Amino acid sequence: MYELPKIRMVSKYLYRLPSFCQKLSKLKTRLVNEWAQLDQSIIDAAISQWRRRLSAYFRALRAQVLTILNIGVIGTYNFAK
Repeated sequence: MYELPKIRMVSKYLYRLPSFCQKLSKLKTRLVNEWAQLDQSIIDAAISQWRRRLSAYFRALRAQVLTILNIGVIGTYNFAK
C-alpha cells in the first residue's frame, strides 16, 4: 500500500517527460539563435570589464596579504622589494 503513491508519482513524471524534452529542445534552439545574433563587441566589452574588475580585486588582495605579512602576523619580510 505504501508503494502505490510512489508508482503514481513516477508514472506522472514519465507522462510529462516528452513535453519537458520538447520544451527543452525549443529552449536550446532559441538560445542558439539568440547567441548567434549577439554582437561580438558586446561580448568583448563584457570580458574587458570583468578583466579590469578581477585585476583590481587581485591587486587589493595582494596588498592586504603583503600588509599582513609585513606587520608581523606571519613574519617580517619585505615582499615589496
